[in-house]
Amino acid sequence: MALINWLPRDDRAPPDDGRVAGASLTSMDRLVLRFVDRDLRLADTLVAADQMHIIAEMADDLRGEALRHVDGASAESLPLLTELYDLTLQRGVVGRMRSVPAAERAELLRGLSERLDKTEAEVARVLERSPEDLALLLRPIHKATRQARERLAGLHLPAPAPPLRLTERANSRQALLAALVLNGVRLAEEPDPLRRADYCSDVADQLLQAVFAASAQGEREQASLLSKRLGDFMQRGVSANLARVPADDPRIADLRQVMGRAAQILSALDRTLENMTAPAATRQDTVSWQRLKELEFTLKDVEKGLKKVQKAYKDGAKGQHKGKGKGKSAD
Repeated sequence: MALINWLPRDDRAPPDDGRVAGASLTSMDRLVLRFVDRDLRLADTLVAADQMHIIAEMADDLRGEALRHVDGASAESLPLLTELYDLTLQRGVVGRMRSVPAAERAELLRGLSERLDKTEAEVARVLERSPEDLALLLRPIHKATRQARERLAGLHLPAPAPPLRLTERANSRQALLAALVLNGVRLAEEPDPLRRADYCSDVADQLLQAVFAASAQGEREQASLLSKRLGDFMQRGVSANLARVPADDPRIADLRQVMGRAAQILSALDRTLENMTAPAATRQDTVSWQRLKELEFTLKDVEKGLKKVQKAYKDGAKGQHKGKGKGKSAD
């Protein structure tokens, strides 16, 4: 059951989440890949209704993944999934509703309230047939759904959410998923392009670590899928947002820091790419090889974009310096 059938769907082709070529990928692997794609879409838009649509999809995926655990899957991820679900609803969906234009708000509220009612009823049915130990872990989903519905009814904005409580048992994929969810919510809340680029740099760094880990463990399918998305993230999340920063923005030190991190990530990814595209490594994995070759072109575009941003700032700094010089000579 989809949470937000009342909103127009994205007509773009479904993302490559490894379902065809990557039969070995776990449900958590695929969940991570889908959330990278949603963060990319959030990096592309500042429209509140579109942001709500994407974050509601995130909430629906988190709820679905949590409810699958009642069919015998490990409950290890349930606490994190329920906490992330609550975050996407309270800060993401409810929090962004106030930013939706009044003319669009009534229809969105009506449709969302209906869907939350159905979701609440569905979770209640699952709770009734679940063992008590699982029911205890799933009840926060029921509570979060009810709270979101009640807050939307009165348009009460939620209090700032506490920091995510990643337990020591959280593995690398769970930590990456949490980073993607938090980054998505932050991108929806933040209009400033420099801060948006900074948030995306944080996630890009974690994606890079995930690529390293997958490659070291011989998980070529996961490594190639994550590498391709990391390249897209650098292009659409970091480079594109940096290009939107005005050339006369006074936060030159912050800009240099973000660009420095971006350059380091690109350099590390480029070295990893060389190893992953070696003939011996790709001889029997043509799908991964094709993805990585596409990534090479993406990285070149990212490097060009970063150089353009750097040049724009240098030119802007020169113009300001000349202007000051002219002013002094006029005195």
